[in-house]
Amino acid sequence: MTRAFLALTLEDAAVDALVQVQAGATFGHPVPADNLHLTLAFLGDQPIRRLDDVADMVSDMSRAAPELSFCGVSHFGKGPDISSVQALVEADPALVALQGSCLGAVRAAGIDLARRRFVPHVTVLRSPRTERTVRVDRWLAPLVGWRAGPFWPEALCLFESVLTPEGPHYTALETWPFPDFGEE
Repeated sequence: MTRAFLALTLEDAAVDALVQVQAGATFGHPVPADNLHLTLAFLGDQPIRRLDDVADMVSDMSRAAPELSFCGVSHFGKGPDISSVQALVEADPALVALQGSCLGAVRAAGIDLARRRFVPHVTVLRSPRTERTVRVDRWLAPLVGWRAGPFWPEALCLFESVLTPEGPHYTALETWPFPDFGEE
């Protein structure tokens, strides 16, 4: 079984903007620049043959690079338990359509995913569950209205995710580069 997900990799300018957000944090662990991505579909643990089927389905999809604009910073977790901090991404219609196509490809490959609302974001910090909400909220307050972009993704990738004590390690199993930004 392989833990996997479909995600967009980001152009250098987008990564640079996210690294600047990380720079001011006094808590948590910044996600390494090489690991910054926008997840479109988390597949969980799957047999490799099923991931091959996903790759075949995605290869047949029409793909255009959606415009990505960051529109604030928020956190996941409630009460005193903050699990991560995210840069929010505007739900551009092309991004929502691409995510829907990815879900369709995954389901056509025989993977039944839970139906969830798509909240486009890039995780920039992972936080131990012991972080105090007031500390995180104080740091986040000036970033709530932060904006950056537009940017474009470099590629759509099928990633393997291996969890380690130092954090997740991602390996691209398949990569589908986009044509020059925004053009198909």
